[in-house]
Amino acid sequence: MSDTQNPIEIERKFTLKNDNWKAWSYKTIEMVQGYFTGDTCPVTFDGLHLRIGQFTIKPEEHFVNILPELLVTGTENISPQLCAVRIRSENGLYKLTIKKRIDSNSCHEMEYLIPEGIGRYHLERTDCKLLKTRYLVGIGNNKTAEVDVYHGENSNMPNTAEVEFINQETADSFETPAWFDKELTGMSEFSCKALAETPYNARQK
Repeated sequence: MSDTQNPIEIERKFTLKNDNWKAWSYKTIEMVQGYFTGDTCPVTFDGLHLRIGQFTIKPEEHFVNILPELLVTGTENISPQLCAVRIRSENGLYKLTIKKRIDSNSCHEMEYLIPEGIGRYHLERTDCKLLKTRYLVGIGNNKTAEVDVYHGENSNMPNTAEVEFINQETADSFETPAWFDKELTGMSEFSCKALAETPYNARQK
């Protein structure tokens, strides 16, 4: 999600029946996602600004009202126990993302580009990581499916597709392409954070 998009992320997630999606793929992004999972992380909020290392971010007003709920009590530290805190590299660009779940298919999402040096430094120090290749796939009606192919310790995880929506009505009325299969929306064990913490390959042993 870009900084200017809807601060509420609404999406549905599916496994795939086959590789027919490749015919409509128009962009490829190599990703490494690292998550902080301990009691604290290096991201702070002082009431006005988010900070990671020496980099300062001015969050939108919507998020200024939410961020105090995500702090470790009595500190300015964001708590990974209250939200998902992620550093992601995307073809060499680095992003800080904070997600706070609302319900099964929506969340508050704060996402910001951060300098490469800071991003690389903190990504290396995250507690767990997920490697994947993302393909952007046109599915008609001006919609895009984000198809993820997993690597490393999640190489046996079935490919998945996520589709984002502008509101709940369009999410509910979405007609899936023929190559979509089982819906994983709301199944927390298949979230990216859960796959980073407990890789799919290890679950099969």
